[in-house]
Amino acid sequence: MIGWEYPPHITGGLGIACQGMARALAEAGHTVYMLLPHLHGDEEQVDGIQLIDISASMDFLSNTDIHTLESLRHYQELLSTPFSVYSSGWEVLQDWQQKLREIQFVSTENRKNLLAGGYGDDLFFQVSCFREWVGLVARYLDFDVIHAHDWMCFGAGKAAADASGKPFIAHIHATEFDRNPLGINQGIYDLERRGFHEADSIVSVSNYTARTLMQHYGVPPEKIHVVHNGVDLAHELTHQWQDRSQRAIAPNDYIVLFLGRITFQKGPDYFVRAAAKVIERLPGVRFVMAGKGDMYQRMIEMAAEMGIGKYFHYTGFLSKAEVREAYLNSDLYILPSVSEPFGISPIEAMLHGVPVILSRQSGVSEVITHCMKVDFWNVDEIADRMISLLSDESLRANIRELAYEEAKTISWQKAAEKLGWVYETALIARG
Repeated sequence: MIGWEYPPHITGGLGIACQGMARALAEAGHTVYMLLPHLHGDEEQVDGIQLIDISASMDFLSNTDIHTLESLRHYQELLSTPFSVYSSGWEVLQDWQQKLREIQFVSTENRKNLLAGGYGDDLFFQVSCFREWVGLVARYLDFDVIHAHDWMCFGAGKAAADASGKPFIAHIHATEFDRNPLGINQGIYDLERRGFHEADSIVSVSNYTARTLMQHYGVPPEKIHVVHNGVDLAHELTHQWQDRSQRAIAPNDYIVLFLGRITFQKGPDYFVRAAAKVIERLPGVRFVMAGKGDMYQRMIEMAAEMGIGKYFHYTGFLSKAEVREAYLNSDLYILPSVSEPFGISPIEAMLHGVPVILSRQSGVSEVITHCMKVDFWNVDEIADRMISLLSDESLRANIRELAYEEAKTISWQKAAEKLGWVYETALIARG
């Protein structure tokens, strides 16, 4: 399995999903080699999952002549891809080859810095380096299938397939059309499209995303397998709900929660606009925006400009424990996403006894029914649904109980079972 991030060092849901899948696959008896660009040392260690980054790989790469890595065959493609934003593809290759030559002489402490991962200005370069390293590591591991997550890892998945002859499965969690529908990054789109067409099979997190693959990437439907995400029930399951009058935070007010990256994709501006309409009609409501993102400061300014800033609270990024507290102290959770391939947080909210209002433009709406569904652009509808739930304790309690029971059925174990079938199908097709 090839991923780009892993808890607790994450920026969104990708790392959480990778961990949930890996755990469930290990529980089902599979051995998972999780290849990542960079480990920090505080990641959870689970039987059946071996976390490997460039530093850890030295245990089995130290006897090879690393500087003979066949990177030159990628020179031409680098010149015609996003990597050409550098002065030349040749310089990219030279820099990476020099790192490979030096790696056997680098101290263990410094090896971890050779691949940083992350989402910085050198992201394309990091993706290129990661691909080369995974292609090398794949020659020394004993595995049956390659499972690569999102565009950052698709090139690495293909490199592993070339090195091993094993089937390559591309798992898409979000496309460039989800992240930037008003102006896609052509370089990222090209890498996504190439990965989809080079893969033996594609796993999509929803039918919603599968339609995007067919419409915008020309992927044949028979190549796509929909495997909905799950939640880690052992870590999330709770029935310790508290009445708002008993909580320490704003016991006399209703709390409405937005939790996620504060970016265009998640629809935070629609949340603020709907909140303004609620404030006009229903007293005693507070709105919490939990998370960070490129629209974070703009949302603070927007609420202030609308004269409703005093009703808003902004938490920034929350740890897992803090997320749990946010759920337990909320009366209502809103997911107004413009385009949400899946969306795990509504299920987590349901497991914490929080009723959910959910964008119809989401994959998770395919698997949950005990919630209220809205179109993200219809702020009047969103406001009406908020008011109806907050004003009716009986309705809120009924939805809470039904949603809790429904959420308990959405597990990573189910996803792992489907993935096992996808693996078997890919292996049979390869012969």
